[in-house]
Amino acid sequence: MFLYENQEEIFKGNNVFVAVNLESGFFCVEGSSLLWDELYVFQGLDEKDIQNYLCVAEYISCLKRFRLLESILC
Repeated sequence: MFLYENQEEIFKGNNVFVAVNLESGFFCVEGSSLLWDELYVFQGLDEKDIQNYLCVAEYISCLKRFRLLESILC
């Protein structure tokens, strides 16, 4: 219920779908940017991702959303 109660306006009334590739760890989420951000923070960045400025910027944005950036930097 939490995800549906906190859906962004653009997703209101839509179901939340999640797909995960168990081998690669790739995931996609439809219907909830909150869940996508949470999964991204949980997954973290690997050696290849850390070299990609876009991945790092997205990761930092997600950390800020959950107020975790300071705890990561300390």
